[in-house]
Amino acid sequence: MLEETDRDVLYVNLLIGTAGPLIIFLGILKANDAMGSTAFGFTLFGFTLLMIYINYLEKKAGIPKKALWIKSILSILTVAIFFKYYL
Repeated sequence: MLEETDRDVLYVNLLIGTAGPLIIFLGILKANDAMGSTAFGFTLFGFTLLMIYINYLEKKAGIPKKALWIKSILSILTVAIFFKYYL
């Protein structure tokens, strides 16, 4: 079992690992204005593959399912709120 300090470091890295892809997603939305819909589709597909791989690595690292679900729900809500106000 992980010690308390190891668990804290794991959750900090989880938070940073969530913020990075969200920033990438916002960049993809901004780039959509310049690239057009075909390039946007490819970048969105690549972003989806990246998120699947990150989820796989987090499961392999032993992060509890509850934390993964919370992270996923917060990420989806953040993207949905951004879509509501941006588009």
